[in-house]
Amino acid sequence: MRLTEFKGKSNNLQLLKFLAAVFVVASHSFALSLGTSENEWFMKLTDGAMSLGGAAVSVFFCAGGYFIAKSMNRVQNGVTYFKIRILRIFPCLMVVVVLSAFLLGPLVTEYSLAEYFKDTQVYRYLLNGVLLLQHNLPGVFQENPYLSTVNGVLWTLPIEFLCYIACFVMWKLKFLEQKKCVFSIPLVIFGTLGIYFVAGKAGVSGLTPTIRPVLLFYMGILFFVYRDKVIFKRSVFWWHMSALVLSVPLHLVNAAMVLCFPYILFYLCFAVKQVSEKTGNAGNISYGIYLCAYPIQQVIVWMHGETMSPYWNMVLAIPAAIAGGYLLYRYIEKPLMNFKGRRLA
Repeated sequence: MRLTEFKGKSNNLQLLKFLAAVFVVASHSFALSLGTSENEWFMKLTDGAMSLGGAAVSVFFCAGGYFIAKSMNRVQNGVTYFKIRILRIFPCLMVVVVLSAFLLGPLVTEYSLAEYFKDTQVYRYLLNGVLLLQHNLPGVFQENPYLSTVNGVLWTLPIEFLCYIACFVMWKLKFLEQKKCVFSIPLVIFGTLGIYFVAGKAGVSGLTPTIRPVLLFYMGILFFVYRDKVIFKRSVFWWHMSALVLSVPLHLVNAAMVLCFPYILFYLCFAVKQVSEKTGNAGNISYGIYLCAYPIQQVIVWMHGETMSPYWNMVLAIPAAIAGGYLLYRYIEKPLMNFKGRRLA
């Protein structure tokens, strides 16, 4: 089948988003509980090239590229486009940031309440709500095995918003049209190589976890733009899967993720039998799970008082994160989605 033949909502994608959010929790359990991610499943499987959390984030960015481009193409208006994106990201983020600073922090800090609230870092932490990253709160998680970072997943959100801006720029330049989109491909390739070259000269390392989501977002955009040319075949799916597996011993995992993973993801989303809508609805709470899981896991480790089993951390954190994700969806996201729908009607 061709990608354009799929109509309606992909329940499979919704389920994959839910599973990806849970996988992020599982992945972080190792580093947060033990102080290192060496024994994390995917890190061992890929010889340290990628964590399970990194693979899960790839789902969000790749699918995001496709659907954000679709949204931009549909609304054809920059103001409306950014209103939708802002309502998607910021309300839940601000709730989690405020609760972290003014509820979680005072409960777990080593400081007295007077000392805690006198510290300007408490108020600087609120800058996370506008994507200006602040990792720590005074006296919070100081003795935890990994880092005292309150919510380590927030680093992806500024990158995600920059991807939204890039998609808007592509629309303005008419790169969301097939005839012109092809000119964006060399720009992205040489731009990426240029970034790595400059970073290498400057002695900056560790860019891959940041660059990979951006490239996957771009691949999602390409799948949308050339959707009438994307043909899903089982044999092609298995060729991509085989290439991804073979990339591990060849130490080409990151390249294979960018080149092969998008086809695999969209095949599973659109070309196989859909799960029920009820099952797919689990994906509605994926963003909430993603936002609240890390501080929940840090609290569990803090309560334990020393390094703990990552599996025990998972057992405790995953249900709590699902509950938190549901509350954020039920009382923040869903009402705003209904408001957004009325405003755009």
